[in-house]
Amino acid sequence: MAASSTIEVDYLTAGRFVKFLLLRHGPNPFMRFYHMGYPPHTMRKIRANFARAYGRSLDDEVDEYRVSQTASCDSIRHDVVPFACLGPVVAREGNAWTIDADMDCDSTHFVGGVAHERLEGWMDYTVNIDVPGRHYVQVETADSEVEPEINFGPCFACPESFSGNFDPDDSQVPRQLAAGLHYIRVHAFDSSVRVTIRRIASQPQG
Repeated sequence: MAASSTIEVDYLTAGRFVKFLLLRHGPNPFMRFYHMGYPPHTMRKIRANFARAYGRSLDDEVDEYRVSQTASCDSIRHDVVPFACLGPVVAREGNAWTIDADMDCDSTHFVGGVAHERLEGWMDYTVNIDVPGRHYVQVETADSEVEPEINFGPCFACPESFSGNFDPDDSQVPRQLAAGLHYIRVHAFDSSVRVTIRRIASQPQG
């Protein structure tokens, strides 16, 4: 992970490590660290600046990054674009998280525009699954002819029992979710979409 000149920098690895930092800690400590990057660029100074920005050792963070790259996953762990995991956090109410995505240009978190004379775009949200276990993911739309695309998965982990696009017709299939931050991207044409993630109560052991 260290290089004595820019010629020796492995930019692919460096980019993955930056993505790792953004997914784990968000943009604020990264920006603090970035603005400390004035010469001289010695490893001693870089380590000290990293500790000031992140409150932890650079070497420890590199070790965790390396572990994440050798985890027993079949697919890439960090295939989620970082800003998808920086969407507003939806609070749990009771045993459920409810996301109301209003596909409207006036909506705060809407990204998109007009395509084929219809408004098309997406909205990103995050939920913090506090207790691992089985959950239902249900999708409802204000317009029955709208078929939204829902991307849902863990922000920083191996994929669970599913990842990628979510089929609204499959909403009664329990999904095993690990604890931690998950992202939800709602992509649809001009319509309101409600996504509900509902924790299934544990069954008493007989």
